[in-house]
Amino acid sequence: MEYKESINYNDNKSIPGCPITYYLQKILGQDWQNVRLKGSRKHLTHAQRRKQLSLDEVGHFTEYTADDIWHICYESDEKQFVKDFAKNELGLPPAKVNSVGALWEAIQDGYSSLSLCALKKINPFLEKGYKYSDAVMLANLPTIMGKEVFEQNEQTVLCLIEEERKRIAGINRDYDITNKLISEYKSLQLEGLAFAEHNYDYVLREDDINQVKKTCAENYGSDWNVMSSDDRDAIVIRIA
Repeated sequence: MEYKESINYNDNKSIPGCPITYYLQKILGQDWQNVRLKGSRKHLTHAQRRKQLSLDEVGHFTEYTADDIWHICYESDEKQFVKDFAKNELGLPPAKVNSVGALWEAIQDGYSSLSLCALKKINPFLEKGYKYSDAVMLANLPTIMGKEVFEQNEQTVLCLIEEERKRIAGINRDYDITNKLISEYKSLQLEGLAFAEHNYDYVLREDDINQVKKTCAENYGSDWNVMSSDDRDAIVIRIA
């Protein structure tokens, strides 16, 4: 097939992959998410063991999914242990036993900082194109509100969140400006130029208000000049 449009990266550009998925596919095949491997040994449930039932008569073979194999590799400290498990319990051939060992090696320190439950809640929002931070914030809302109710009101919820985010950003900006003014006043104290110390009746003078306006303008940058005078006055009043 001949492509007429150019692509903005070189033909030999490497693309990062997911070694975990790669090795699970090598072990379980392309349908790795749905495959279940039968273990080689029979087991009794806790209730069956308490009743001292016969393993041969009522015991069952444990089935292992991709999640089970991943957890065994994640929790194991030794590569040889997982290879022995793959050979003796799962009955895998040598090539797939080696793939289980490679899977164990591919799980790096710090891997799986999120639980599988959390990932299953976050991923649907990532698939919709949400930023990761927004996907994390929204992840549990379908559980809290109910999936159907959330889907019916998703856009309304997003608008409310965005409004609250802007409100909080405004408060944090007010804190930044106030802290800058406090810092500047403390530098005057160090230089012995401080005024109105412990004077609780002091009223801000015109030059004090001008300093507040100057600091606000520095913080807001070019946005300060395009604001209406009413918006600028409201910010100055909050700070002062």
